[in-house]
Amino acid sequence: MAGNPTSPEEIRRIFNDDIRPYYFPNTQTPATRPAIVLVGGQPGSGKSSSTSRIIKERPGFVPLSGDDLRSFHPDYERLMKADPLTAGKPLSEATAVWVRNAIEYARDHQHSLMLEGTFHTPQLSLDTAAQYKRAGFTTELIAVATPRMDSLLSATGRYFNSHQAAREPRWTSLTAHDRGFAGTREILSMIDASGPIDTVTVLNRTGTLYRADIDDYDAAAATAALDEGRTAPVTNRAAAGWLAELRAFTLYARATGQLNAVTVPVLDELHTIALRTVVPSMNLPEGSEAAARLTERLIQTQDELHRLSAPAAHVEYAAPPLTVDTPGPSLR
Repeated sequence: MAGNPTSPEEIRRIFNDDIRPYYFPNTQTPATRPAIVLVGGQPGSGKSSSTSRIIKERPGFVPLSGDDLRSFHPDYERLMKADPLTAGKPLSEATAVWVRNAIEYARDHQHSLMLEGTFHTPQLSLDTAAQYKRAGFTTELIAVATPRMDSLLSATGRYFNSHQAAREPRWTSLTAHDRGFAGTREILSMIDASGPIDTVTVLNRTGTLYRADIDDYDAAAATAALDEGRTAPVTNRAAAGWLAELRAFTLYARATGQLNAVTVPVLDELHTIALRTVVPSMNLPEGSEAAARLTERLIQTQDELHRLSAPAAHVEYAAPPLTVDTPGPSLR
């Protein structure tokens, strides 16, 4: 391996030799009407599936996500297997540079770009759009509306499913999730006609909830559409499925020794959501014994999580220890 894999020179070399040719091959010609689309939502909101759907409607756009660049790191596999709790920092340091390199390259070479992120820092997203606007690009912002209970469960499940499949798992902390949740709403309130955004769209997993060109943009209507998409009614069937997933993940974490200071805060919050939102939303007969037993089980599990909680330094990028050889219940 040439050089130090974390040195600025090596990071730049990887972009020039590996990432740039993959995303921007020499055969790719500049766009006649270049554009950038910023797709954002909290972790687990379904951005990747939304991006896949949107990209089919925009041939020639290059989809880019920082998460997809992690595997280009020369030490990716070693870092993830050695200590996932500390792997996130060197990986995120490198991917941040590569995303910035890709943004600059696409802008300077007039390549249309679809950039996926979490909007956890709204001003940074708007600054990126402003760079492209000055370079003659049209700009669109797409906010993905997903209920917090669903995205947090989805992000958690992504980790445990990857863990069981012996893939390198990526953990999402409660703080990271909620920064994206709040940032997505905040950025819609920051957009106005004097800014760099030309078009705003709010969508959920079933379709478009709001869309307007900037001259007709109404921040209140856009945030109302986002809120609507985040407060979809919960059916009995959906609630039962949600609760079953939470139980499966929690049992798997217990059986594989992964109830620790990193995972417990998220699992604890999910149990709070279950008790305050999911169970009360179920259309069960008044005084139902099933509801009482379900509530009791959730409270007992949450009490166990509280006992296992321990003070720890917050690691926003970290994942729990990888113990793929430990037997445990299946999530299937």
